[in-house]
Amino acid sequence: MKNLLFLFIFLIIGARSYSQVIMNLQLPPGGVVLKEQLWNLSLVNSSDVVEYLQIEVQLVDASNNQRILTGMSRQFHMPKGAKQFRQADLWPITYNVLNTSYGVDVSASGFLPIGVFNVCYSLLNSNHIGV
Repeated sequence: MKNLLFLFIFLIIGARSYSQVIMNLQLPPGGVVLKEQLWNLSLVNSSDVVEYLQIEVQLVDASNNQRILTGMSRQFHMPKGAKQFRQADLWPITYNVLNTSYGVDVSASGFLPIGVFNVCYSLLNSNHIGV
């Protein structure tokens, strides 16, 4: 009876589970210097569902946790499998300078400020469309 109960619970959990999208960053050996290098990454969609995604990037000062810059890609579709991205694939990208005291270049291909920063990536899922 216990085995049947565990099997039933396992089947319910398996039916409600979703796939994941894995992000791998492709950073240059010397670190990130240009804004466009923030968008060199690869995504892997492990499901049969086309995901509609957006990528958000936040640049945060490592010493005081102040947010310096955010960037938001356009919405794009990610079919099953792996795909390599760069800035041109995600264009237009909207940047928002949150702290002007760091002297952030406002152009889309400008330099990032000098210093030690944490870069936080968020993958935002808009909806699912079955394949």
